[in-house]
Amino acid sequence: MIGADAALKNISIAKVGAVASTGLTAKLSDDKKSLVITAANGETFNGSYVVSVSDSVKAVSGAKFAATSQILNVEDKVAPTFVSASAVAKTTTKEVTLKFDEPVVSDGVIAYVNGAVAVVGAGASSNELKVTTSQELKAGEALTIRLTNVKDFAGNYTTPNPLEVTTTVVADVAAPKVVSAEVYGEDAVKVTFDKALDATQASTLGSKVRLLAANGTAAGIFENAASIDGKTAIFTLSSPAFDKDGKLAGTFYLDKGVKDTLGNESTELFTKQLSFQKDTVAPLVASITYKDNNIVASYTEEVAITDGTVVTAINKATGSVNTVTLNTANGGNTTLSTDEKTVTISNHGLADGTYELRLPAGIVKDKSAAQNSAAYFTTTLVVKNSVATENDTEKPEVDFAYATDGVTEVVAGDTEYQFSFDLTDNAGINFDSVLNVSNYTYAGKALPANSYVTTDATSVTDKEVKVTVHVPKKSVSTTVEEGLFSVVNIKDAAGNQLAAVATTKVTLTDGVAPELKSAVISSGDKATLVVELTEEVVGLNAAGDLVLTVDGTPVVVSSVNKVTAGTDKGKYYITGTDITDFTAKSTITLALKDDSEAGTIVEDAAGNDAIFGQAIKIK
Repeated sequence: MIGADAALKNISIAKVGAVASTGLTAKLSDDKKSLVITAANGETFNGSYVVSVSDSVKAVSGAKFAATSQILNVEDKVAPTFVSASAVAKTTTKEVTLKFDEPVVSDGVIAYVNGAVAVVGAGASSNELKVTTSQELKAGEALTIRLTNVKDFAGNYTTPNPLEVTTTVVADVAAPKVVSAEVYGEDAVKVTFDKALDATQASTLGSKVRLLAANGTAAGIFENAASIDGKTAIFTLSSPAFDKDGKLAGTFYLDKGVKDTLGNESTELFTKQLSFQKDTVAPLVASITYKDNNIVASYTEEVAITDGTVVTAINKATGSVNTVTLNTANGGNTTLSTDEKTVTISNHGLADGTYELRLPAGIVKDKSAAQNSAAYFTTTLVVKNSVATENDTEKPEVDFAYATDGVTEVVAGDTEYQFSFDLTDNAGINFDSVLNVSNYTYAGKALPANSYVTTDATSVTDKEVKVTVHVPKKSVSTTVEEGLFSVVNIKDAAGNQLAAVATTKVTLTDGVAPELKSAVISSGDKATLVVELTEEVVGLNAAGDLVLTVDGTPVVVSSVNKVTAGTDKGKYYITGTDITDFTAKSTITLALKDDSEAGTIVEDAAGNDAIFGQAIKIK
């Protein structure tokens, strides 16, 4: 995705309560660590969105990232900021480019250049506006550009509005120069210049190059057209004169007269010694897998599929022979990936079982001039088909059947909370997506730690199931009243996702019990301990509630006082009657008297009984 924007893959963005956004494009940063996602058709992100990343996203090393999902709150109230204005000309130009720090809308913008009305259009990127004048702007001329009603896609206008900026037309009369020339593949040369080239010269640029042997004869003829992309031009030999060892060496010549986008022409002849090597290596099978009811074969290089090839699969249990004829026509059973390295065979008719899969020689050929054919290949393939889903476009549905007034019931067990919803589909359910905790969020975050999901399914072919989410009580440290629970990315057996993010409200109560945290000798009274619990409690009021042991010796508690203000607020001052001074580093145990004796209940605001009896060192 480096360079031009590409279609977004393996990441979905869905507004809470609405369908997922479509037509998104993405651009990867140069360091490949961040991704800029742009909405299509003037759509703006505004509100709460569930952003889900599948485990198909990989690091450069090939390692998969764990699937994740989280809610992102978006609200754009910041106006776009002007960054720069530029105009470049050999002698004159009619265009000025203005850059902003975020995407801006060209519609409705009124522009004047040096007092004359100009036309505003979209620039090369969404952050740019292109202003076109009717008059010629000369190199070196100072420009004053006045823009009214420049706004971002959220409707925020620039400040000030109108916006007035100045720039000078920069004179560019420098000829493009070759930066590098290198062999590209087996029969092409890629030449890189220091400036972007005029793409309209592609059909004639091939006549400016030649490859000559040491004796001055032609070592190969270049096609009369070049492929131009920005600063690079690729020249392809149509008849490379390889020797018997598949080698070709010669001097590459590129004549002067190559034009940049402003019409400046190169003024020097470029030459370089180059050596080509004929590609005689056939494509090799990198892997064969069975995925989503398809046979997927990956190769070590770019390939072309040989239509009509017959693939054979012999059932190892029965010996029965099955054949599949490859058909790449539209609607056929065989497709090639966009990188041209992976062949996918569908509608093969293989039942579940283990097969000896035989790929005949020539099933694919590489892209070299020789079109090297892949050799015969055989492997063992385990076929396990998911539920038949031919032509299935119906999406699975979530029903919060256990909710009242939009709030789903939570069942509190001894160690965990449970809440459920119903899931249905006409053909079958993708249980991997159901059991993946990354497909659920609570209160805008991932589910609490160690949560898991179960269903009441009796078979992988079930079409109606009850899904139950289990959340450990100890993972919930703060009560969230009616937190938003979201279900995303659930799929059916055909790969259809939920039509929209499904949401309900769920209340999860603090399930973490208060515990003894620290005990410090009071600076004002050495016979008093300042005791702190992990959270505030109620019910700890009287000296008779506690049993205090110091280094194994019981100490009678004479008073318990809760501090209500100051730096010790929420802590307790506990004084012993038969001890002169507490000693630092002594071990104390603070316990409640048995309920049968005192009937004491100490708990937090959520009703979790405090845990006493653990030993702790006095500081």
